[in-house]
Amino acid sequence: MKIPFLKWTEEQNFSEEAKSLFNESGECYKASAYRAALLFSFLGFQTVIKDRILEARTPKNYKDGEWSQLQKSLLDDDSWDAAVITIVNNKKKPIFSLNEDLINQYMYWKNRRNDCAHAKGNEVGDAHVESYWLFLKSNSLKFRVNGSKDYILEQIKEFYDPNLTPPNASINPLVSQIPHSIDRKDLEGFLQDLKEITASSFTILNSNKSSVWFELLDLEYYSKEIIKFLMLKENEPFAIAIINLNPNYVKYFQGESSFIRSMWNNFYSPNDYRILLNLIKNNLIPLEELEECYTHMFNHVESDLFSENSVWGPINELELEILKDTNFFNLFYTKAFKESHISRDFNWGNRNKYLVIKYIEEFQMDYDIALVIKDCEHRNYPPIHLNKLLIDFFKQHSEIEDKYKELLLPEIPEESNMLE
Repeated sequence: MKIPFLKWTEEQNFSEEAKSLFNESGECYKASAYRAALLFSFLGFQTVIKDRILEARTPKNYKDGEWSQLQKSLLDDDSWDAAVITIVNNKKKPIFSLNEDLINQYMYWKNRRNDCAHAKGNEVGDAHVESYWLFLKSNSLKFRVNGSKDYILEQIKEFYDPNLTPPNASINPLVSQIPHSIDRKDLEGFLQDLKEITASSFTILNSNKSSVWFELLDLEYYSKEIIKFLMLKENEPFAIAIINLNPNYVKYFQGESSFIRSMWNNFYSPNDYRILLNLIKNNLIPLEELEECYTHMFNHVESDLFSENSVWGPINELELEILKDTNFFNLFYTKAFKESHISRDFNWGNRNKYLVIKYIEEFQMDYDIALVIKDCEHRNYPPIHLNKLLIDFFKQHSEIEDKYKELLLPEIPEESNMLE
C-alpha cells in the first residue's frame, strides 16, 4: 500500500530531486530503517527549501547583490545544507515569515536528524518519522520567500489570468494550501488582499473570480473567521455579492440575524427569490418574520422564478412544498385574490404574474380567483402583462378556462323559487 505521505509529496510542486529523497525515505521506513527514513526526509525538505530560495525574487529587505550572494551559497554541494539551516534560523534578517514556535520546531527536527546522522544515543523510531511527516504536511507551505501569504496571493492572481490558466481548471488544490500557509493572526490581512484581487471596478465581486471565496467558505477550518471578516460593515456589500452569485452559500451566515434581516429587506431582484428559498431551507428567517418577508417579496420582487423558463430556476417540487408549508401561498392568495391586489394595483399584478399562474396550477381555480381575474380585464389601468399571460395560459389549459367561465356564470334560481 502507498504511504499517504508519499502520495502527498507527489501532489506537491517539488523538484524531482526532492521527491527522489522522499521516496527513498519511504523505502527506508517500510524496511524499518527509521534513522535513515528521518534523515532522508529531512534532506528532502532541505532540498525543497533550497529550491524555493533559488527560484525566488529578491525579498523586500534584501538588495539584489546581497540576495545573489545568498543564493550562490546554496550552490556549493559541501555547504548548502548548513547554509539552509542558517537562513531559516536568521531572525535578524529573515526571508521567511515564520514565528518563533515554527523556527523552534524546525530546529528540533534538525537536531533529530543529527541524532540519526551521527549515531547519537537518542532512540529514533517510526513515531519520529511519522511525526516529522505530519510537521511537513502542516507547515511546508509556510517556508516561502517573502512569506506564504504573498506567495498564495500571487498564485491566485496567476490562476485568474487566462493567459496562464485554462478556463476549466479548479482552484481547489490552491485553496487547500491556505490553512497550511496562512496563520489565523494573518488571515484578516490575507482576506483583505484577496478581496482587492477579486473585486471589479464595475461590480463588487467579479463573477469570474468568485470561485476562491466559495472554496474558502467550504473550508471548515476558516469558515468562522471568514464570516467574521465578511460581517465587517464595509464588507457586507461584498458578502451579499457572494450570496447573489451562489445563493446556497447563505447557509454559512447562521446566527447573523441582523445581516439576514437587512438583506431580505433589500430584496429587489428576481434572483432574490432563489436566496429567499435558501434562507428558508436553512431556517435563517424567524417564523414570526416570515409574513413580513413574504409581503416584501410580493411588493418589490419580480416573480420570474416561478416561470417554467426562468433563468433563475425554475422552482422545483421540493421548494414548492417548502413554500406551501411556510404559509407563502396562503398569504399570496389573501393578498392577490381576496384583497384584489392584482387588479387594484397594475404594477403589483404585473410583478406577480408568474406567481398567479403558479398558484392556479397548484391550487386550481375558485370563485375569488375568477372574480378578480375578470376585474383585471375591466380596469382603466389593467395589469397588461398579467392579462396577456393569462390569455396564453387559458389557451394552453382549456379545462381551466372552462372552469373560470363556469364560476362566473350568473346564478339561475330554481323554478319553485321563481314561481313564488
